[in-house]
Amino acid sequence: MRLWLFTIALLITFISHSIQAEEGYDAFISKVDVAKKMLFGHSYDAKVTVTNTGAALWSGENEVSLALTSASNRRWNIDPLLIQPDEVIRPGDSKTFSFPLSILPKPGVYSMQFEMRQANNTFGQQSPVVNTVIETQGNRAALVSQLMPDTMNAGQKYSVVVQFRNEGSISWKRDDGYQLGLINGDKHWKLSSVRLVENDIVPSGSIATFRFDLIAPKKAGNYPIQWQMQRWNNNFGEITPVQRVNIIESVSQSGAEFIHQKVPGMRHTGGPFAIVKKGDIVPVSVTFKNTSDEVWAAGHYSLHSQNPANNLNWSIDHIELKSDETIKPGQIKTFNFNVMAPLKPGIYHFQWQMVKGFKAWAGEKSENVVITVK
Repeated sequence: MRLWLFTIALLITFISHSIQAEEGYDAFISKVDVAKKMLFGHSYDAKVTVTNTGAALWSGENEVSLALTSASNRRWNIDPLLIQPDEVIRPGDSKTFSFPLSILPKPGVYSMQFEMRQANNTFGQQSPVVNTVIETQGNRAALVSQLMPDTMNAGQKYSVVVQFRNEGSISWKRDDGYQLGLINGDKHWKLSSVRLVENDIVPSGSIATFRFDLIAPKKAGNYPIQWQMQRWNNNFGEITPVQRVNIIESVSQSGAEFIHQKVPGMRHTGGPFAIVKKGDIVPVSVTFKNTSDEVWAAGHYSLHSQNPANNLNWSIDHIELKSDETIKPGQIKTFNFNVMAPLKPGIYHFQWQMVKGFKAWAGEKSENVVITVK
């Protein structure tokens, strides 16, 4: 039995050594220059720069080459790039490999990762993964923005905004199958796509804005979410960065019930949103009902900004009750106040929640209004 185990150990040791390059070989891939977007019918070249960080000389005679990793080469099918027979790369020297790329036959996002080899054995550090978007001239999309909370309460509803610019030659229309597609995390979010607003047309050069409500998964955890434009469920264009959303167990909603919120020009198509000018003074109101068994009084209960918590995006992070004001259980309180729009154009959340004793969040949040500041 011991002899059998010893034989297996020797065999494993032999195999592990057989897939490594000869001693003295090491490398650092310092730069990968590959187009982030590629169009059908166009030619593209790639460049990869590698530094010899080992003690051995690299040469064609020693069969040293740059190659795609096995996983990424299943799509690209590029042969290893050998160092020329009369070329020698000494320790400390760098070598730039230049080579043409063949466009893949189907639009999508494709990955590349490179490694060095000596004969058929790898050595050194692999390059970072590089993503390339392959597009047709007609269907091209560039990411403009993605706005959604990093943290959500399990099972609760949240407003989300995703924007893409049409950089192709074909206008996007709902009836022509153009939509926003969820390409990562659809099993958790119970959503696969978001359609354009009916009768909305997004011509070349214009921006498609998708505003919609998203319900958080019911189980606590960390969930990925990622978007890309689609036509008839075929993905095209850039993809949003993977956003990992932290889902926490829903807190008790007792204490304060959200009743109403007023923002000038607020509409509810695809979720509440509004448009304001940067730096404008905007009158707003937020109404809550006291559903606790305590009296709300100044110094004990106050209204605070949310999404993110206690933010100063609107120049103020909380509103106090008046010194002589009390809100008994069952009564309703409307906070009327002015906010100043951010000075930097962009898309911002506008949401509020009651706080007890400046420490504990109390009850429901107000609806999340997505406001575009111009």
